[in-house]
Amino acid sequence: MTGLMIHFRQPNTEIALLVMVEVFGAMCGAMFVMGEQLAAMNAVPHENVAVSLALLSMITSLGGSIGMAISGAIWTQTLPGKIEHYLPADMKNETANIYASLVTQLSYEWDSPVRQAIVSAYGDTQKLMVITGLVTLLPCIIWILMIKNFKLSEHKQNGGLVL
Repeated sequence: MTGLMIHFRQPNTEIALLVMVEVFGAMCGAMFVMGEQLAAMNAVPHENVAVSLALLSMITSLGGSIGMAISGAIWTQTLPGKIEHYLPADMKNETANIYASLVTQLSYEWDSPVRQAIVSAYGDTQKLMVITGLVTLLPCIIWILMIKNFKLSEHKQNGGLVL
């Protein structure tokens, strides 16, 4: 799904296609989360399930934080240069003001060269972020392939609470 975002995260993409890819991506992500949690619960004795789920949550939160830091760095280091690159020559000195304010960005008419420069800069920056995200998924895929295949039908069930 992340690979599809390279194509669909562009300015001229129909919103329905973008929403479709996002929904499919969310569904796939939810399936991976459930698989990871089941693997973590089955890999440890019953009394350590809470600890294994807490560790899994901590590791995934740490990964998400690293991803947000990387995407933030790409955004702040790429977008201003892209805006300047696409702006008409007479507006290049306004790059910092345009980058700093969404209100300023939205104040330009949609068909104006400045607004189209901003839209193109956003598209290029988001494309770079999605490609980076796709590349960083490789270790995740390797991790998923290393998860042991537990047969839940052979797993002993603990007896519930005894009152």
